[in-house]
Amino acid sequence: NDIDNIIKIIKSAKDAKEAKIKLMGAYSLSEIQAQAILSMQLSRLTNLEKQKLVDEKTSLNENIKGLRKILESENLRLDIIKSELADLSKKYGDPRKSKIEISMDDSMRDIKTKDLIKKEPTIVIFTKNQYIKRVSVEEYRSQGRGGRGKKGMTIREEDFIIDLFVCSTHDTILVFTSKGRVYSLNCFEIPLQTRTARGKPIINVIPLQSGENISSMIPINNFNTNEMLIMTTKNGIVKKTPLKLFSKFKSTGVRAQKIRPDDKLVSVKRLSNEIEDIFMATKLGYAIRFDESELRELGRTSMGVKGADLREGDEVIDSLLVSDDEIILTLTKNGYGQRAYAREYRKTGRSAKGVINVSLNRDKGDEVIAIRIAKDLDLLVGTEKGQVIRIPIKSIRITHRTAKGVRVIKLYEDDFVVAIGKCSKELKN
Repeated sequence: NDIDNIIKIIKSAKDAKEAKIKLMGAYSLSEIQAQAILSMQLSRLTNLEKQKLVDEKTSLNENIKGLRKILESENLRLDIIKSELADLSKKYGDPRKSKIEISMDDSMRDIKTKDLIKKEPTIVIFTKNQYIKRVSVEEYRSQGRGGRGKKGMTIREEDFIIDLFVCSTHDTILVFTSKGRVYSLNCFEIPLQTRTARGKPIINVIPLQSGENISSMIPINNFNTNEMLIMTTKNGIVKKTPLKLFSKFKSTGVRAQKIRPDDKLVSVKRLSNEIEDIFMATKLGYAIRFDESELRELGRTSMGVKGADLREGDEVIDSLLVSDDEIILTLTKNGYGQRAYAREYRKTGRSAKGVINVSLNRDKGDEVIAIRIAKDLDLLVGTEKGQVIRIPIKSIRITHRTAKGVRVIKLYEDDFVVAIGKCSKELKN
């Protein structure tokens, strides 16, 4: 409201510098404020432009008042941060594009690394051509018995799935090879991929030696127990070794069992503190059952003792630890499944020829592919051509041990079952 006096001061000054000094003295202005007045165009001295300045001043004062409230209130500052972060997440949020790779160095294997990984169930899939990956359990919905299943992964024509199982991302996986060596692998080190992805070469995950193939993978969440590992070979040799002997060793692996040149390790199972029988199944449909007490504890590098007296052309495909009330699931190459109580298999004693496990159609090349303890879980079945089906195990009826069983999966021409796994229905952590 003092425009006329300001103009008078400016007109009376001999130059711009003097005008600035006079304005600063008359109105207690800063040098910047005085210079802003001197830089104004005459057109801005109209009433309209004057009102704009008044409005701007009012707006600036309100803004200053609001900013001071923010500076004085921690809760208000936190609310603003939350709101802005939510807006950023909504606008720019998308799945991680970079990949977290954990070094195989022993120095990197510590609990701090594991704490950064979300603990959740996951399916681990492994193929004949040594490709490995893990996928979310939610990728496979439960289907009825006899369906064709979903595509489990993209694989080459000469490759097929040979193992799949469910574990926790925080588990340590003991990887046993056909030559009797064992490697330690954190589950989260296995690359997480989509259901149809091919996977990653196992040699990029663990340092396998030349000629080694994976025979068993055992997920472990606690080594500080009195549990034992039962190891079985193709030629029927069996060994019992304390689990704690495998708790610490170098990432390059150690010997788990001495293996003859014409033999290979086919099965490794965990023996709890409860008394259980060892159940060995053969390719031609026979079963040998004996008390685990018939085996004495042996060290890591020992060979073991004879567990089965095999018929000509036969070989052990897997072993289980069973009690009388448990139900044994047997799956055949041609897609048939059978469940029978363990008590139907009499104890033959160690180093026996065994009893009939399942009736096979030898003319159609049928043979036993896998055996499992059939609990209240879902069954995952994988075929040579990469099909995977998930069905309730209870949909396979319980029969006599010598029965043929029921069709579990409808196979395409020239396809056959190569692997099975089990999956919890609850899918909990």
